[in-house]
Amino acid sequence: MHTGRREIEVDGVEYPAGSVGLAEAGGAVDNWLIGCGRTTMGGIAQFAGRCGSRAIPSCQSIGCDLMANWTSIASFATAGGTLVLAVATFSAVRSSNRSARIAEESLLTAMRPLLVPSLSDDPVHKVLWHDRHTARVSGGRAIFEEEGGVIYLAMGLRNLGTGIALLHGWHPMPDQAFEDRPHAQAEEFRRLTIDLYIPAGGNGYWEAAVRDPDDPVRPDFMTVLTKRQPFTIDLLYGDQQGGQRTISRYTVLPAGDDGWYGQVGRHWNLDRPDPR
Repeated sequence: MHTGRREIEVDGVEYPAGSVGLAEAGGAVDNWLIGCGRTTMGGIAQFAGRCGSRAIPSCQSIGCDLMANWTSIASFATAGGTLVLAVATFSAVRSSNRSARIAEESLLTAMRPLLVPSLSDDPVHKVLWHDRHTARVSGGRAIFEEEGGVIYLAMGLRNLGTGIALLHGWHPMPDQAFEDRPHAQAEEFRRLTIDLYIPAGGNGYWEAAVRDPDDPVRPDFMTVLTKRQPFTIDLLYGDQQGGQRTISRYTVLPAGDDGWYGQVGRHWNLDRPDPR
């Protein structure tokens, strides 16, 4: 029976034109579009032609929700990929820095000197001071003598390190022997007037002199020389480039044949962590 009221047909099912009918038609529209895969604008337009413009808002909401979900998924995927790339880059940089530090430490170790008194069977070295005074230093021996108001000092050395040793200066302590005291600051060391090198695995010598009559260490040096008492000398040296500075403490002692010999007591690192 035709009542004159407009009805809505969806997939062969007729719905009344009232609000209740529209609600039921909206649910049917959703199921119809999802079931048919017609979530494109073509599907929406096709249905709009069938059920009128009032069905378009319901049809549009389906497409917008699905589109929003895919956009969120793509955004999360991009963020995850960026995070993975950042972690991989950070790990690669840390590994590269660690490899560079290892290579640098290996290079420095290969250049690092370490000086001790020479051995008794090491070759004899002829020591020459700038005033033409000369002396011969045998292996394991030291020179401590006075002539013409000048105190001459020298000591045979051997380099146990793998790098060339460059001697920088010395710090005399004639009033001390076998005492465990801190070393002086590098700025307090007396600079050598010539560059003295000792090859890696080889031997050489250190030399110095006290010439000034008013030098504060002169009285003590003359006392230990006369009484033949031991005294302490600190030597400052480093590698051939001036780095890896080290302070080694030596004690010079009288020998039984009126000579002198040296022995090492301690080493300090200035440019790297100290071993103690």
